[in-house]
Amino acid sequence: MSVNNPSHIKRKMSYISTALFRLLLTTIVLSLLNVLIYLIVFSTQGKLNEELKSLLTSTLLILPILPTVLFVVGSIANIVYLYKKQIKIKNLLTPLVLSGVDTLCIDKASGLTSGKLLVKKVIPLKAIGEDYIAQAVSNVLCATNNQSFIATALKREFDLELTSGVIDTFSLNDNFCIGASFKGGKTFVVGDPNHLPLINQQGIVKRCEEYFKNGNYVVALGESKDLVNDGKFNGALEAIALIVIKSCVRDNAKETFKWLQDNGVEIKVITSDDAISSSLLATEAGVNNADKYISLKGLNFGKIPQIIDNYSVFGDINQEQKLFLIKSLQEKGKTVATISSEENDASILRQSHCAISFSDGDGKGLNNSQTIIGNSSFSGIKEAFAISDNFNHAIRKMMSLFLINSFFTFAISMLFVFASIFEKDLVPAFPYSINNVLLFEIILSICSPLIFLFDKNNDRGSDKLSVSDILKRAIPSSLVLIVSTCMMFVIFLLQQKSLVSWGVYSINTFITMSVISISVLGLVILLSFYSPFTKYRKIAFICVSAFTAIVLLVCGLISYLISNYEPILGLYFPSMSGPAYLITAIIVVVFSALYLYVHRLIEIRKGEGLDNEN
Repeated sequence: MSVNNPSHIKRKMSYISTALFRLLLTTIVLSLLNVLIYLIVFSTQGKLNEELKSLLTSTLLILPILPTVLFVVGSIANIVYLYKKQIKIKNLLTPLVLSGVDTLCIDKASGLTSGKLLVKKVIPLKAIGEDYIAQAVSNVLCATNNQSFIATALKREFDLELTSGVIDTFSLNDNFCIGASFKGGKTFVVGDPNHLPLINQQGIVKRCEEYFKNGNYVVALGESKDLVNDGKFNGALEAIALIVIKSCVRDNAKETFKWLQDNGVEIKVITSDDAISSSLLATEAGVNNADKYISLKGLNFGKIPQIIDNYSVFGDINQEQKLFLIKSLQEKGKTVATISSEENDASILRQSHCAISFSDGDGKGLNNSQTIIGNSSFSGIKEAFAISDNFNHAIRKMMSLFLINSFFTFAISMLFVFASIFEKDLVPAFPYSINNVLLFEIILSICSPLIFLFDKNNDRGSDKLSVSDILKRAIPSSLVLIVSTCMMFVIFLLQQKSLVSWGVYSINTFITMSVISISVLGLVILLSFYSPFTKYRKIAFICVSAFTAIVLLVCGLISYLISNYEPILGLYFPSMSGPAYLITAIIVVVFSALYLYVHRLIEIRKGEGLDNEN
């Protein structure tokens, strides 16, 4: 790969978006596999029409319909909440992506500073009056109509009318440098002394160093008899004045940077300004290792990936280098957010996993940002990240809970499909109706995810959305439900073969036993998901448990009163005998104890859950 061409590095999706996509794809593959096996088995038996309802029921329970709906609901809720805080989010995926950000690249001029620059000092370098300097600067500003932050600061100090006709103008985009030639044969240029063709430039820059070290901008006012031609200036300039400009860090920057860095986000300051003054300003803002700075002026692209981890401040950086730096971070597996409002940074904002701008930026910068902070304060960034982290936490648990349901449904579906081949008269293809699993679905796939969506007690970094982490929680939990249901099914088969007499007389008895079992075990699984308990989670868990108990009791009472299937869960409680209730209770207690014991061992091994929150 040619390191001189940054376009060769392709943009990557953030890992968090990839993880969500893979999880949803997993459930879609399971549902398609379920359909395929049904079609093969029952087409060969000529029973496809009879089992069509079972096929539709099992497939609908596996498909990621509910998590998709809840994800959209959660995203919209967070976006509305942030909008009320003057934070505009343009994309439903943005809150999720924000929560996965581990590197924040911030432009100094339009991100780190408030945009409010103040002229601190004017230093004449020749025996000229202040009026001459003021008029020269005003003429250049009026002629070029530059809208940069430095030009705006200069306009506040030097706001005089144009006094001479303009012949031609020029400007440098990468570095602040504007100039104009006027009738009368004079050219005035205002800009960074490092990038102006000044006579005795070395001496001028050296004189500026003391101001650079204190974190100030310094612009030079140069005068020349050489004229601008076709928007270019190739002459020499005599410096006649230096203008010291102080930049102001945005409100709440130090507090926000501390919070982000304490929670695993690395800050990189990227700027076209000099590295020394940018380092000092970053130090004032509270950026860690801000004393580690480097100038990228003339640096080869190939060296950027080698030094990118060693520095926090990158000065004298041009647009191509900025873009290559962002791509290099992404190539290292970083999830990168960029804060800038500059028109020239449009490509950098588009390249980033998440683009953030302040509302005081220019239109093109805002158009390329997914997140716009309306109050121009860093407190909005902290708010956006915090809300996004809560959403990440909720989505992680929501996906785990849904996968538990999907794996359980798929496994039981396959169990009965293949069992029906050998026991055609005893075993249906899929014994459960939508009503049968309604309570289980409400507990695991609807009610609990909604509770997590509004849980505001999660710390950043505590639960990242990763496929492996989600599967580690989903697979053991689903196995508890699968194995317990399989045990009841085996008992049912043994009873039908007259090998035991434990009160499981019919398929209705088995369905009722298993629905009670998975509903209670679902609560036990939720117990581990709510840990560590907060006041909010305790109340939520008690409410879900009470709801489950009430529904089962009401359904049981209705079923016994009418001596038939009750209309809510579609269960036939009169088919349950005393031994059937006892077996159900034993299986629930044994598997609950086993699950909680293993979960506790895992928590202790990780060092988690030892001190629950109050």
